[in-house]
Parts: sequence; structure tokens; C-alpha cells
Amino acid sequence: MYVHWLTHLYRTALNYTYSEHPAPLDSREIHWIARSVAHWVWTKFDIEASDRRFSARQAARGRRGGLAKGRAYEDRRSSARIMRAKGLTQAKIAEALGVTERTVRNWIRGTGK
Repeated sequence: MYVHWLTHLYRTALNYTYSEHPAPLDSREIHWIARSVAHWVWTKFDIEASDRRFSARQAARGRRGGLAKGRAYEDRRSSARIMRAKGLTQAKIAEALGVTERTVRNWIRGTGK
């Protein structure tokens, strides 16, 4: 299996250097580069660990984005609750604040934080 991986990298590098560079690399240099990359990936790369790191990073970004968005809408949420306490309908509140009725419903219930 490793030999197939090394061969694939070598062919990819060879095709790349001859199609993309005005002065292609020597085939022996390409061989050693492919061998080095193949060895590193084969011995060090762990796809499951990479997936876990990626998922954790994306989750953290999502949390940060959600918190920032939540802070940005705090004034509107407060206004929606005040308007509802004054007896306005969810449709009127949504129109006044420029959001959907579903958003107003979530804000009033306290689920749209």
C-alpha cells in the first residue's frame, strides 16, 4: 500500500512540475520530495485525529459567532419583549423590528438567546 502511495505522489509531483513550472525540477529531486512527503504522511498523519481537531475548531468558531450574533440582537430582543408586554402582536413586532414572526416568538419565549 505504501508503494502505491509513494508512486501516486511521485506521478502527481512529476505532472505538476512539468505542467506548471517554466523550469521543471529534476526527476531525482521530485523522487526525494515525493518520498519525504509520502513517509511523513504515512507515519505521522492520523485522519481521525485530524477530523476531531477540525470539528473542535469549527465548533469553537460557531460558539464565538453565536455569542457575537446574540449580543448584536440583544437590543431587538429587549424591544420585542417590551412591545409584547404593551400588547402588540407578534406580527406587528416582527414588522417593526425587521425580523420574522418565528424569531419574535423565540425571543419572547426566551429560546432565541
